[in-house]
Amino acid sequence: MKARRNSTGRSQSRSSAPYSKDSRKGDLRHGPKRNGPKRHGPKRTSRPSSIRAPVRKNAQLAARQRPAKPDPRPIKQAVFVRPEPTASGDIRLALLTAPGLGPWAQREMELRRIVVRNISSYRLRNHDLVTFDIARGLAPSVRELRVVDDLFTIIVEGFSLHEPAQLRRLGRMELKEKILKSLPLKGERGNKKRATDYWVFVKQDRDHEVYRHEVADVLVQNIGASFSHWRAQEPADVEVWAFMIEGRLTAGVRLTDISFRQRKYRAGERPGALRPPLAAALVVMSDPSPEDRFIDPMCGTGTILCERALWGATESLVGGDIDHEAIEIARQSAKIIDRPVELYRWDATDEEALIENAAGATVLVCNLPFGKRFESSDLRSLYKRALKAWRASLAAGARMILLTSERDILRSAALDVGLKARTLTVLTTQGLRATVFEVRNGKG
Repeated sequence: MKARRNSTGRSQSRSSAPYSKDSRKGDLRHGPKRNGPKRHGPKRTSRPSSIRAPVRKNAQLAARQRPAKPDPRPIKQAVFVRPEPTASGDIRLALLTAPGLGPWAQREMELRRIVVRNISSYRLRNHDLVTFDIARGLAPSVRELRVVDDLFTIIVEGFSLHEPAQLRRLGRMELKEKILKSLPLKGERGNKKRATDYWVFVKQDRDHEVYRHEVADVLVQNIGASFSHWRAQEPADVEVWAFMIEGRLTAGVRLTDISFRQRKYRAGERPGALRPPLAAALVVMSDPSPEDRFIDPMCGTGTILCERALWGATESLVGGDIDHEAIEIARQSAKIIDRPVELYRWDATDEEALIENAAGATVLVCNLPFGKRFESSDLRSLYKRALKAWRASLAAGARMILLTSERDILRSAALDVGLKARTLTVLTTQGLRATVFEVRNGKG
């Protein structure tokens, strides 16, 4: 690896690049490069894993700078070959999910009968990325997806970026037409502004020879040269997100904002509450049907119940929790979505209470208690008592979809009561590696 020379004449490796010792890790939010002293902006709560890179005070002038003069040496044109040619009426979109939920976003598209082609899936450090072709007329239907965090229109895909020299080719790509075609799908900005603000974000699957801030600089200058009246600053009207995956770059215009993943029905927040996209993924894993008699016996603030109610019809929708305050929040959320949800305050291990209020349920979905707040011995006892009560109250053949980080404890508890837990998927939630299990009730 070549060494660089710093201002003192000493050699400096690429790993000590002049932004921060973590400049190649995690996510990066970046504008034009700053001349002069190094300075970092404050971290933003909307993206806690992001690092704000230094920016020039006069970002507008920096963004309008034209790219450097072309190198006289011939450069091969960047070409990304897809498995099949895209139909003339198709557009290329991408969706971003929490890690481990990409396949379930695809499953949701199947259940909603959203027809897509040429699907590609990628794993980033903190996300899953899925790209696909869809007919332009069907593009608005992807906004119905509830497992998804963000949606994008692709403007660059599969661009080879194994070494810094290839950045020149990225700076010379024609992006203006693709960006302009993406804006109608984004919708109105909500206010009439004389100028448009834009920003560039870069995420990656691992450390690369090309730094993220270098990619961001090139894209900022490229966009600024194409749109002379646009300003590179936050908050942005147009966000371009770039993803560095296995030495290739994929980038898109963001079509959604943070409200897309934060549901309006949430009447309150509690520590450890399930994120709505993950709750929606658990609903998808249950293969929802109008004949479902659905129950969440440890419903907390009711996120899973609300996601199931918003998915579609059920024969019944029942939830309960031992926490009175959580039940009140769940009731308020149910009123906001205006769906019939039966809520009870109960002990989820009380077999009599379950039989009295929710006997014969055919689908049970539950986010089990887990984490550092609980001792292993307590969880083992809780899981065993809960599964025993659920086995007695559920209908024969009923499906249980259970989320926990304590996979060995759950498997052991299931075997103790005559049930078998099958792994559906492994994912990350609240910084913990968790597993979703399917358990079939073999006895009514």
